[in-house]
Amino acid sequence: MYAAPFEYHRPDSLAEAIALLGEFGDDGKLIAGGHSLVPLLKLRFAKPQHLVDIRRLPGMNEIREEPDALIIGGAATHAAVEKSAVVRAKLPVLSEAAGMIGDPAVRNMGTIGGSLAHADPNADWPALVLAFGSDIVVANPQGEKRIPAGEFFTGLLTTALETTDIITAVRFATQPARTGGAYVKYPHAASRFAVCGVAALVSLDDQGNVGRVRVALTGLSPVATRRTAVEDALVGRKPDAASIKAAASNAADGLELHADPMGSEAYKANLAQVFTERALRRAAERAAV
Repeated sequence: MYAAPFEYHRPDSLAEAIALLGEFGDDGKLIAGGHSLVPLLKLRFAKPQHLVDIRRLPGMNEIREEPDALIIGGAATHAAVEKSAVVRAKLPVLSEAAGMIGDPAVRNMGTIGGSLAHADPNADWPALVLAFGSDIVVANPQGEKRIPAGEFFTGLLTTALETTDIITAVRFATQPARTGGAYVKYPHAASRFAVCGVAALVSLDDQGNVGRVRVALTGLSPVATRRTAVEDALVGRKPDAASIKAAASNAADGLELHADPMGSEAYKANLAQVFTERALRRAAERAAV
């Protein structure tokens, strides 16, 4: 099926792009890589009258380091994140996770901002930004604002973004010494989306106990979520196999699980526990190095 007719716009500046969104309202849509939007256009689930291309706007695909954060531009592709020397040096788990997304064609076109804005419940980036406590940097007619990741995802395929908001960057806070990160997932065989994906950050104190831990899960419920019950069960404990297993047993607590062709509720609850345990073990091992 072909997309419904639309007008294509390629603004030269962020200000122009924001103005176009304000002019078109609900009849306008942003496009960067297009991996989230184009399938919807072809199926005519989305029929915008105007497409505003932001892929080549100045600074939108930049990846840079600041004193307290790694900044990834909203139009940076998954492949760019995967291959970035700065990302690999400062927050290598982001590079690893980006390399798990789709296939080379998807990674070379899809963007981090597009993935977050689409808020697919099986996407990988939502778990990473929740685990890192990232800020989603947004530009609009009023200027710039930061939306904490914990406030960004509001439901199935819905976010806190407003009509004239454009994701310009994502801020990943740099981590203290003795912190390890991991992202593990059980991918769908065809799409490589996460049937279950878990991101974990573990920080150890001077005694080798878990001083801080953040765990986020994607794929099993309508929206990616922090697993605070897991976190609370591990803080203050030695990150040994028994403690991690016990904490991971809480991974499915409160999740809205439903049986579908991918598995029963019990199967999905087991996935949550198994992959949370794997992510925590890997993160703890890296923190101890």
